[in-house]
Amino acid sequence: MSTVKEFVQKLYNSAKNVEAKEGFNALFILAQVALETGWLRYVSSDYRTGEYSYNLFNIKGKYNGESVRVPTTEYYAMSKEVVDAGFESVSEHINKKEGRKVELISIGEYSGGRLKVRILDDFRKYPDYESSINDWIKLLKTKRYEPAYAVRGDLEQFAQKIYECGYATDPQYVSKILSVASNIKAHLPKEDERPNVPVQEYLTYTVVPGDTLSGIAKRHGVPLSAIIELNQIQNPDLIYPGQTFKIKPLGYVVKEGESLTSIASALKISIERLVRANETGGASLVAPGTVLRLPED
Repeated sequence: MSTVKEFVQKLYNSAKNVEAKEGFNALFILAQVALETGWLRYVSSDYRTGEYSYNLFNIKGKYNGESVRVPTTEYYAMSKEVVDAGFESVSEHINKKEGRKVELISIGEYSGGRLKVRILDDFRKYPDYESSINDWIKLLKTKRYEPAYAVRGDLEQFAQKIYECGYATDPQYVSKILSVASNIKAHLPKEDERPNVPVQEYLTYTVVPGDTLSGIAKRHGVPLSAIIELNQIQNPDLIYPGQTFKIKPLGYVVKEGESLTSIASALKISIERLVRANETGGASLVAPGTVLRLPED
């Protein structure tokens, strides 16, 4: 399998989920990740434990209290007096500048008032790639990138605007993004490669404490009478924990591990139509057990 195809398989669903929720062009997201990570070859891991960070944008700090410790090369502005004072002086200067404990490994060349160093620092550790993308999206929604935000759904315009807003300093940034995006586009899933996932006939629901039959019906978007009739219930007010009911969904029941992208692909409809039919968007749509309404033809 080619590097690009493997990259797409790992990240396509996450990028499309974010596109559906936030409106950012999925091809731009994928192209930026490819540039940042070298097609996922350079995603950081903890230098001691080998824990994988899922950190696609090398964002430092902690995410929900989780981080990995990673060696990195940095350049710090400081006076020659600080450098000449030695290792401890440099370390103290860096920690003061960062406002936290950073472990200095080695000191490199001093030039133009800047010192090259190797340090051990904390990088955010995410539970998955999509969480990393969503965290990065918060940066793109800040005031600095407001002009770009207005065209976030357009690959070329957004790449140009975000460059003009100072996201990247490489004068070839836009052309590189578009070139990588073109490569990725050639490896996106084709219609005949998508899995055929049928809409389920029935699902089984197990009653938990506090449930009512009307509440179960509302949660699954079906009429109360349909559950009563299907299960031949004599007394709708008398149900107990552990009791099971068959429910015929009026849509698609999400299974563990599914995403908006895979469901839309399998049902031969666009993500946009699926989101509109359910009057909301994003990860809330893909919780296991959620019943998605299907768009009317």
